[in-house]
Amino acid sequence: MRKIFTLIGFVSIIAFANAQIVISEIYGGGGNSGSTLKNDYVVLKNIGSATASLTGATLQYAPAAGTFTQYHTLPNITLNPGQTYLIQEATGGGGTVDLPTPDFIATTVVNFDGSPNPSVGIGIAVTSGKIVIANNNVQVTGSTSPNVVDFVGYGSAANQYEGIDRLLLLQLQRLLKEFPGIPIIIQLILQPVLPIRSILREGHW
Repeated sequence: MRKIFTLIGFVSIIAFANAQIVISEIYGGGGNSGSTLKNDYVVLKNIGSATASLTGATLQYAPAAGTFTQYHTLPNITLNPGQTYLIQEATGGGGTVDLPTPDFIATTVVNFDGSPNPSVGIGIAVTSGKIVIANNNVQVTGSTSPNVVDFVGYGSAANQYEGIDRLLLLQLQRLLKEFPGIPIIIQLILQPVLPIRSILREGHW
């Protein structure tokens, strides 16, 4: 079981000072053998101090070392400060527990190369991958693409990410275990997160 830490949200705050709605949580184990939850999911969060909106945005996905291959549109979203938004993605066919009622259930997934995509929602890899919020349906090529709202590369195999390297944050996590006297700000950053809507979740990034 992999614990979830507030690493992604922390990186997003640093890397995107002007982006209020960011990717705060990714789960890629939904429906896999031995998993509890039936679906993958992504959680967005408004980390700003004012109401923020997304209009005409997409969620795009790429394998760890590959190009962005697919996307689905997002509804127009308005989030209050601190508000989260749960997006249900694909299932591996297993699992025993439904997600808490999602704010949005992704259905139609579009491949950038025009080929059919039969998936209902994006199938998110467990160990490594890349997910981005884009402000349109133009294929993102990297973290500096002009349409990027928030960009997350997760896992050690991801070849692109924005902000602090995830491996650096994992090293900070190990340091915290070895040196419990690390200043409280670091401890707060690396504390396990209470899952949204009070459900236990394993396999998060």
